[in-house]
Amino acid sequence: MDIIPSKIKLTGGQIIILQAYRMAIAELLEYQDKIDKENIERKVIRETKKEKNLKEIYREASKRFHPDVNKSVTAEKIMKQVNHFYEKKDYHSIKSLMDKATHTV
Repeated sequence: MDIIPSKIKLTGGQIIILQAYRMAIAELLEYQDKIDKENIERKVIRETKKEKNLKEIYREASKRFHPDVNKSVTAEKIMKQVNHFYEKKDYHSIKSLMDKATHTV
Protein backbone atom coordinates (compact mmCIF):
# COMPACT_ATOMS: atom_id res chain seq x y z
CA MET A 1 0.00 0.00 0.00
CA ASP A 2 1.40 3.33 -1.01
CA ILE A 3 1.37 6.28 1.37
CA ILE A 4 1.20 8.92 -1.37
CA PRO A 5 -1.69 8.75 -3.85
CA SER A 6 -0.53 8.50 -7.46
CA LYS A 7 -2.33 11.70 -8.52
CA ILE A 8 -0.09 13.92 -6.37
CA LYS A 9 2.89 15.39 -8.23
CA LEU A 10 6.18 15.23 -6.33
CA THR A 11 9.39 17.08 -6.99
CA GLY A 12 12.70 15.28 -7.35
CA GLY A 13 13.74 16.17 -3.80
CA GLN A 14 10.44 14.95 -2.38
CA ILE A 15 10.79 11.65 -4.21
CA ILE A 16 14.30 11.15 -2.80
CA ILE A 17 13.04 11.91 0.73
CA LEU A 18 10.14 9.49 0.28
CA GLN A 19 12.48 6.75 -0.95
CA ALA A 20 14.82 7.31 2.00
CA TYR A 21 11.84 7.17 4.36
CA ARG A 22 10.68 3.87 2.85
CA MET A 23 14.20 2.41 3.10
CA ALA A 24 14.47 3.48 6.75
CA ILE A 25 11.13 1.84 7.57
CA ALA A 26 12.19 -1.37 5.81
CA GLU A 27 15.48 -1.43 7.76
CA LEU A 28 13.66 -0.86 11.06
CA LEU A 29 11.23 -3.69 10.33
CA GLU A 30 14.10 -6.00 9.38
CA TYR A 31 15.97 -5.06 12.57
CA GLN A 32 12.83 -5.68 14.68
CA ASP A 33 12.42 -9.14 13.10
CA LYS A 34 16.05 -9.94 13.92
CA ILE A 35 15.60 -8.82 17.54
CA ASP A 36 12.39 -10.88 17.87
CA LYS A 37 14.12 -14.00 16.50
CA GLU A 38 17.07 -13.54 18.88
CA ASN A 39 14.73 -13.15 21.86
CA ILE A 40 12.86 -16.32 20.90
CA GLU A 41 16.15 -18.22 20.53
CA ARG A 42 17.30 -17.01 23.97
CA LYS A 43 14.02 -18.10 25.54
CA VAL A 44 14.26 -21.56 23.96
CA ILE A 45 17.86 -21.93 25.20
CA ARG A 46 16.83 -20.88 28.74
CA GLU A 47 13.92 -23.33 28.79
CA THR A 48 16.15 -26.13 27.48
CA LYS A 49 18.76 -25.46 30.17
CA LYS A 50 16.05 -25.34 32.84
CA GLU A 51 14.64 -28.69 31.66
CA LYS A 52 18.13 -30.21 31.61
CA ASN A 53 18.82 -28.97 35.16
CA LEU A 54 15.49 -30.36 36.32
CA LYS A 55 16.27 -33.80 34.90
CA GLU A 56 19.76 -33.82 36.41
CA ILE A 57 18.48 -32.86 39.83
CA TYR A 58 15.68 -35.42 39.63
CA ARG A 59 18.13 -38.19 38.68
CA GLU A 60 20.39 -37.23 41.55
CA ALA A 61 17.46 -37.30 43.99
CA SER A 62 16.33 -40.68 42.64
CA LYS A 63 19.77 -42.15 43.15
CA ARG A 64 19.96 -40.92 46.74
CA PHE A 65 16.41 -41.25 48.03
CA HIS A 66 14.68 -43.99 46.03
CA PRO A 67 13.13 -46.58 48.43
CA ASP A 68 15.03 -49.41 46.72
CA VAL A 69 18.34 -47.67 47.47
CA ASN A 70 17.65 -45.90 50.76
CA LYS A 71 15.51 -47.88 53.22
CA SER A 72 14.80 -45.06 55.69
CA VAL A 73 11.24 -43.78 56.13
CA THR A 74 12.44 -40.22 55.63
CA ALA A 75 13.93 -41.09 52.25
CA GLU A 76 10.60 -42.49 51.07
CA LYS A 77 8.79 -39.27 52.09
CA ILE A 78 11.45 -37.16 50.42
CA MET A 79 11.15 -39.15 47.19
CA LYS A 80 7.38 -38.64 47.15
CA GLN A 81 7.89 -34.89 47.50
CA VAL A 82 10.57 -34.92 44.79
CA ASN A 83 8.16 -36.71 42.43
CA HIS A 84 5.47 -34.16 43.22
CA PHE A 85 7.80 -31.23 42.48
CA TYR A 86 9.11 -32.93 39.32
CA GLU A 87 5.58 -33.21 37.95
CA LYS A 88 5.17 -29.47 38.55
CA LYS A 89 8.60 -28.83 36.97
CA ASP A 90 9.68 -26.93 40.08
CA TYR A 91 13.39 -27.65 40.20
CA HIS A 92 14.13 -24.98 42.81
CA SER A 93 11.94 -26.83 45.31
CA ILE A 94 13.59 -30.15 44.48
CA LYS A 95 17.03 -28.64 44.96
CA SER A 96 16.14 -27.02 48.29
CA LEU A 97 14.45 -30.24 49.45
CA MET A 98 17.58 -32.21 48.62
CA ASP A 99 19.78 -29.69 50.42
CA LYS A 100 17.63 -29.97 53.55
CA ALA A 101 17.43 -33.76 53.28
CA THR A 102 21.19 -34.11 53.00
CA HIS A 103 21.50 -32.88 56.56
CA THR A 104 18.69 -35.05 57.96
CA VAL A 105 19.18 -38.42 56.21
